[in-house]
Amino acid sequence: MIDSPASREIAAALDLIKDPSNEILECRYCTERCLYLSIKCEPELSFLLFIPVEYPSEKLKICQLSEGVTIGDIKKSIYNISDAVLMIMTVVCTEFKKPIPRLAVKQNPGLYLEWMFDLINIGAVKTSEE
Repeated sequence: MIDSPASREIAAALDLIKDPSNEILECRYCTERCLYLSIKCEPELSFLLFIPVEYPSEKLKICQLSEGVTIGDIKKSIYNISDAVLMIMTVVCTEFKKPIPRLAVKQNPGLYLEWMFDLINIGAVKTSEE
């Protein structure tokens, strides 16, 4: 990968996934244009992050997949790559009652606490511009 904002953020996101305390997500495929993440305990459920050529001026797109088929709409993310991966981890860990990886919490503790508050009190996390 060439040195770019996207490649640095992808490296940070992969560090989150490679953290030994991560029990929930794995990276199935990674390029400068996308990250394909699956849930370890439910591998047919996955997430695809599209990284536009013009990133970060153009927003990421995230979609959830089930057995390779898109579930719901493709959303434009309001977060950067590593925070988008953290958000996916937070939601999936909460849904599957797994601990959030230690490194993930350390990466952006303020945002993590905001999401946990929203998940507990509202039942959802704001994930897109809509």
